[in-house]
Amino acid sequence: MAAILFAKFRSYDIDELISRLDTGYYAALDIVCSNARNCASQLSADESHPSIALYTSIYSALLDEIQRLLVFRRTVVIPYVKELVAKVADGHNCKNCSGNCHVGHSAQLLTLMESHNDIKEVLAGLHAAAMPSYGDMEYPVGYKILRNEIAVIDTMLTELFYIEESSLIPKVIEAQNAINA
Repeated sequence: MAAILFAKFRSYDIDELISRLDTGYYAALDIVCSNARNCASQLSADESHPSIALYTSIYSALLDEIQRLLVFRRTVVIPYVKELVAKVADGHNCKNCSGNCHVGHSAQLLTLMESHNDIKEVLAGLHAAAMPSYGDMEYPVGYKILRNEIAVIDTMLTELFYIEESSLIPKVIEAQNAINA
C-alpha cells in the first residue's frame, strides 16, 4: 500500500525530491512540533493530573530530538544533495579528484542512514510515552490536543522514514555512482 501511495516520490529527480521533502515534511514537521511544544509547555503547569508533568517532559525531550533530526536534514542533507546534483551536472569524477571525495560521500550516506535509526528510536519513544488510558480518568483537553499533535508527528515521521528509505537514499547512491564516489 505504501509503495502505491508514495510512488510519485520515486518518479522525482533527486533535486525535486529533496525540495518536496523540505517543504512537505521538514518544514511541516517543524510547524507541528512547534504546536506540540506549545501544548506541552502549557500542560506542564497543569496540576490536575499528577503524571501530566512527567509525560509533557518526555514529549518535550522527544520533540527536541525530532528538532535535531530536522536541523540535520536542513543543514547537512539538503546542502549535500545540492552539491551532489551540481557534481553530477558538471560531470565530476571522484576517481580523478585530488581530494578525499570518496570518504566524504560515504560518510554523508552513512550519517543519513544512522539518522534513520534515530527516527526509529523517536517513533518508539512516541509510542511508549502515552499516558495510560483509564476509563474513569478524565484527562485535560490540552493533553488530548497534545496527543493529537503527537499522532500527526508520528504519521509524518513514519512517512518521511519510508520516503527517504525508498526514494532519497537510492537516488543519493545513484548520484554517487554517477560521479564514481
